[in-house]
Amino acid sequence: GGFLIDMEVQTLARYYPDTDVDSGVATTPRSAICWKDLSVPPTPPGPTPTPRPPTNWTKHKGYNCYPGAGGSSVDPDDKPISQKTVAECGNVCASTSGCNAFTVDEHQAPVGPCWLRKSIKLSDCDTRSGYDTYDGGSPLPPTPPPLPPGPVPNTSWPAHN
Repeated sequence: GGFLIDMEVQTLARYYPDTDVDSGVATTPRSAICWKDLSVPPTPPGPTPTPRPPTNWTKHKGYNCYPGAGGSSVDPDDKPISQKTVAECGNVCASTSGCNAFTVDEHQAPVGPCWLRKSIKLSDCDTRSGYDTYDGGSPLPPTPPPLPPGPVPNTSWPAHN
């Protein structure tokens, strides 16, 4: 059987110089010693982020919604995102803060540019075009604040020999 030795880490380091006192790992076979701080409870895991459900985009065939014609752009310069499928553009929109719609050039399908939209008003969009607009997404919620740090470990370690 073994026995329990309760001593300070500094004392342990003095009597067992070939042991890494910070990790509790013996560096030679004759230092068969290990320890665990029993006074500090394990840190509980942080909350699991709630996954965003897949967005079911509604296609508005032939609707070109852009600034001045029923669309409000996420990008102030209204630059397109290049070479995306409709699904990829939808994923980009779903992961972009403020985006809840997007417009694609149907003539360049299956891969082409897409434009992210904050909002659309279908009655004001251009309908004499080869573009399609998808909506149904919602802006991402704000990022939650970081979790506070865990407890400070105790430096008094019971040793097990």
